[in-house]
Amino acid sequence: MVYKKSVEKGYLEHFIPEKFEYLTKIKKIEYKGVNLKSAYLIHLIDEMMIKYYFRKSDTLDNEIKFNLSSTILRINYTHIYNYYINYLIDNDFLILVSDYHVGTKTRTYRLNRECLINIKRVRTSDTTLLKKNSKEFLKKTYLNINKSPIPVEIRKKVVDDLYDIKINYKDSMDYLNYL
Repeated sequence: MVYKKSVEKGYLEHFIPEKFEYLTKIKKIEYKGVNLKSAYLIHLIDEMMIKYYFRKSDTLDNEIKFNLSSTILRINYTHIYNYYINYLIDNDFLILVSDYHVGTKTRTYRLNRECLINIKRVRTSDTTLLKKNSKEFLKKTYLNINKSPIPVEIRKKVVDDLYDIKINYKDSMDYLNYL
């Protein structure tokens, strides 16, 4: 999650499963001949966990499944975003439910249930991620997406409001661990 104060102080707060805490101790990890930034992996894990916890659904199985847009992945994690996704699949964080079909469907994934326990709060200070999570970058990027059904005026307000949220970290962690 992105918070105004953390970006201004030079770090981002993330929630990740304990089994991926090793990523906080290294800058890069080699995977299939490509160096992956550990901060990007942490950010991606955090984003997917946010999707899981904030998705409303009647059944737990539906709640865990989600689609990922290659357009947004490319913006946030560069042209090698598939390596990041495949790393998370190979390390049992994600499971591919259904594959891409040209012009009709994006890939559908679900989270491994075992990764939803023992959540840890960590910080990253990758300068590229900090820039991509700044208010100005979000406005420039997400306000220019033409396919959104949300009017531009509302999108501007949402981006502005994201930076004024205050979170009770202790109670949030207690709640996540309760789930």
